[in-house]
Parts: sequence; structure tokens; C-alpha cells
Amino acid sequence: MVGNSLLELFYVSKLRITTSPPHSAVNMATTAVVTPQQVPNGIEHKENTTAVSTVSSWTTPQFAPHPRAAEILRQVEFYFGDDNLRQDAHLLGLIKEGNGSVSLNEVLSWRKMKQFKPMSAVREVLKQSTVVEITGNNKRIKSKQPLQKSMTVIPKINDNRKRNTVPADKPWLTKAMLKATGFEEYATDGPVKPAEFEQDREEYDPDIAFTQRIETAVARFTSKRKMHQNTKLIFDKFMIFGGIDCGPQQFTGGLSKAEMEDLTAKEIAERTSCYGVSERVVDGLDYDNEDGKAKWIVDFEAIAEGFLSSQFMSMSIWSDEDRVRTATNVLRNFYNYLLLHEVCPEYKDQLMAARKVCDLAEVELIKLAEVDVCLPGGFNTACSTLFGGNYAGLYASEGDWVNKDDDLGWSDEDAKIVFLTGIAAYGTEEQLARVEALVANGGSFASSFRVVSTEKLGLEVVSIELMNDEAKNIYEDSNFINTVVRPMGKLHCIRWEVPHAPPMDLPKSVTEAKKPKEFEFLLEEDTLKFCYPGLKMEAEAKELDIGIKWIDYFEATYASFFTWLTNERIREWKEPGPPKAWMLRQMGKGDGDGEVVPYDRTEDEVDDDDEMD
Repeated sequence: MVGNSLLELFYVSKLRITTSPPHSAVNMATTAVVTPQQVPNGIEHKENTTAVSTVSSWTTPQFAPHPRAAEILRQVEFYFGDDNLRQDAHLLGLIKEGNGSVSLNEVLSWRKMKQFKPMSAVREVLKQSTVVEITGNNKRIKSKQPLQKSMTVIPKINDNRKRNTVPADKPWLTKAMLKATGFEEYATDGPVKPAEFEQDREEYDPDIAFTQRIETAVARFTSKRKMHQNTKLIFDKFMIFGGIDCGPQQFTGGLSKAEMEDLTAKEIAERTSCYGVSERVVDGLDYDNEDGKAKWIVDFEAIAEGFLSSQFMSMSIWSDEDRVRTATNVLRNFYNYLLLHEVCPEYKDQLMAARKVCDLAEVELIKLAEVDVCLPGGFNTACSTLFGGNYAGLYASEGDWVNKDDDLGWSDEDAKIVFLTGIAAYGTEEQLARVEALVANGGSFASSFRVVSTEKLGLEVVSIELMNDEAKNIYEDSNFINTVVRPMGKLHCIRWEVPHAPPMDLPKSVTEAKKPKEFEFLLEEDTLKFCYPGLKMEAEAKELDIGIKWIDYFEATYASFFTWLTNERIREWKEPGPPKAWMLRQMGKGDGDGEVVPYDRTEDEVDDDDEMD
């Protein structure tokens, strides 16, 4: 095969194997995984101190750090002993959640352990145990040996027994911050009680203006939830993006106890709420304005798409899976409230669609983060290095100042082997023959091929093509083990018109006639597995005179539901006033004969002009 002969020529003189030391084995202390028997859960936690097979003893009481050291050892070793542990669903659940360990604060909060203080002395006692050990910077406790007997219950944490302890890796949290907020993933408001249902029908009557209903709903929604810094930041940005101002509304001070007694819960929520529909939005929703058209419309789905695909990604570390889930959960929680209380039944379909956007964002943004890190990929980087692209001349040889994590370009040798392997696996007969002749004659890559087109554009993925059998035979060759060569497939894209891109000087009829509508790029399969149809990107693509296209560099990636809304910009826009006198002097306003026509300045303009002078 032509492809194999091409690679054989390169193996002889150019192939550079880059080996790396094998990963060292890491021994991790873990508890044994035992398949739980399917028996009814509910066996109570046994807290007696009898029938303990092996209990550590304090051999030198005169030097014990705690006067009741023997009792402490006996009690804790009973908890973690096989006879108790195998039937304690709650403790097993804590161990599973903590990857084999339990917070020492948690253990000391149990009824029979509260009497042992201070914690520092108890910790020193437990360090002498033959059954348990102290780990995690002296903050956690675990069994020294895996469970030797089969479990008789299914591990499950009992929330009524769990102590709200501050995680060791998040010392800034307080006990108040650990309490339920109403934004938990499975938090629900329902079912609605009859009295509340009647109140809802009164406050959310469809005859009431939507702006009034949504203000009431936001006030009641926030009054029933506890917002921490992250959730409040997301919710406030979401409200602003959707046309609701965040700031003092009807009430700017604190309510006294006497005043609160005279108000209903609804009135308290309304007076203490800091959310209200923007005046500009209210005016824009009025169909009776000058031109008879609404400047704003209600579209929950579009706001969800615009916020999660644009606003949220610009204000937060959207590559963090926890932050993505926090954001989607805040929005979904709000939509669920509007649906449950039938705040706006006329927009029910929109709310259902907005919830689906949240579900989609949780899946796509995680994948998008992986793609964002991996692009432009090995083959594209190799082409850019060899043919004068963005990566050309960036390679830095090893030195004391070089950080291994920095992207300091590719060497020509690495770029050549990746490029040739890609051509051997996916090139046409014409491309293979031309490259083979170049390699055989020892020609220069940079001077033998010509870049015929360079274009900044938007791309949308339409399909992903994984390795075929022919390509697999090449990439699985033993010569490529521990090299820069990685198995590749194809990414098929079409043009995507970037909504926020600057306008083109030429008409579309001229520009689109000369541009290809479909693109095919080689990309590593490790990256392709995170790609999906609908994924979008802004990039610069180049093409060689032999028909090879590559992504020279990319600027940004976008979710399939990416929506560009100018909500915040429009809300802040103001109608320009009359031109200042200094503006008129600069423009030289004329009467058609080339003479400047005097302009009668107002008193304000005279003052402004004087200030400018």
C-alpha cells in the first residue's frame, strides 16, 4: 500500500521515538468492596460495648492523654468492629461517602462519644488503637483493615443522624451555610396546600399583568430560599439578564417586630424583595407605544439558552462541573416554582423547554470544556508548525526556564511524523504520491506546499467519523508506541454564521460563492469522543494546494444551543441628546455651499462647551 511505503521511508531516517517513564504505582489504602445482601434496611445502630472480639488496651494508664482512654478505645473500636459495622447502614454510608474514612467531628458528635473531651486528647488516644487510625491531617478516622464479614444492610446515610460538619477542604463554610437552602438538586416545593392554592389563584390570575405576576413570584420564591454567595450571584445575574432589576424596591430598611405582626407573609416578602421588572422592559412590553410594536417579548427558553451559553460562561469558570450544576439547578428550581404555582400558564410550554435547556447544558458544557482544552489537536498543530501557521517557530527546546505544562510549540520532527501518519491513514492517492516523492527526495515541507486559503469563520459540527480499519492498522503499529502520534478520526463541519461577528464589507452573494460550505478536519479520537453534532466554534482554517485543510487556531467553542442576546446592552442604552458645540465644530455642519452654518447653542451646551475649554 502506498501509505505503508511512505511511512517506511520516514522510519529509516526521521522517526523519533519519544519515550516517557512508566507511571509509578500508587498504593492507596481502601476498604474492601463487598456486595451488599439485599435485606431490609432499618437495623438500628448498636451502641452497646459488649461482645467485642478485639479491643485495644491502654497499657500505661499513668501516661494516658485522657483519664478515660480505655473507654474511648473500647467505644470507637466497637463502632468500627466487624460485628457492628456490617449491620450499621449509616456508618457504612459515611465510610463510602468519605472513601473509607469518617470525619472525627462526626464520630465525636454521637451520643456515647459526646462525653469525651477535649478532641485533641481523644485523638491522641485513638492513635494508639490497633483497630482504627487517624488520617486526613488528623481530622478523619478509618479502619485499619477492610471489613472481613459480609454486610447485612445496604449502606445509606441517615440525614437525621448526620452531623452538619465543616468539610476539611472547605474551612470557610459555617454550620449555617450547611443547612438546607431549597436549591438542593432534589428539593421540591410541593404539594401545594389548599390554602396556598387559593392564594396562588388570587395573586397569579391570568387577568393580572404578567410583569406584576412575575414580580410577586420572584419575591415569594426568594423569600423561601436561602441563598449563599454562589447561588445569589447566579440568580441575580440571571434576573438582570432576563429584564429584572436587582436593588431596593418598595422598602429599603429593616422591618420591626411590631410592623411584621401587622403584615401578611406575602406583604413581608414584597416589601423586603429587591427584585422588580425593569422600567425599560415594562415600557417595551407595551404594544400601544409609538410604532405599535413591542420592544421586548417574554421568552423563557431563549433567556435560558442565552444565559447558560453566553452570560454564565463569561462570568464563571464554566469548565468546573460543580459550578455548571449549581447554575442549571438554580434556573431549573426557579422554573419548577413557576410551574408548580401556575404563575404564568400561558408560557407553560416555554418553561418546559427552558428546563430541557438546563438538562442539555449539564451534558454539553462538560464535554465542551474537554474539547476547549484539546483543540486544535495534534494533526492541526503539526500542519500549523510545518506550513507557517500560528504554531510555526514556537518550539522551545528543553531548558531550565521551560515548564513542561506550557504550550511551547512542536518540533519539526514531531510535526512531520504526525502529518505523514495522517496522510498515510486518510490521504487520497494524489496526496500520498506527492508527499511520498517529497520524503524520498528529502525536500522541504515549507517550500514544497503552498497555502492557498486562510479564513476566519464559524464552524458547526455535523458528524464525527471514528477510525476505519485501514487507519487503525496504521495507528496501532508498534513504531508509534510512546510517540506523539495519536489515533485520529474525522470531524465534519459546515459553516456557521457567528451572531456577534463584525459585518462583512462585501455582500453575501460575492463572499459565499467562493467559499466551501463543508469542511473535514483530522482530530484525535480522544478529543472526538467529547465532540457532538451542533457543537460550534470560531476558528481560523487554512488549506494547502493539495487539498488538506486544518484548524490553524481556534478562538472559542460554543454549545449547540448557543444564543446571542443583547439584553444587557439594550437595557443600558440611552437615547442620545443634541450634539455638543465642540462636536458641531468638528463636523463642520454646512449649508451646501461649503460654509458653516451657525448653530444656536442652548444654555446647557454653552456651559458644557465652557467646561470643555
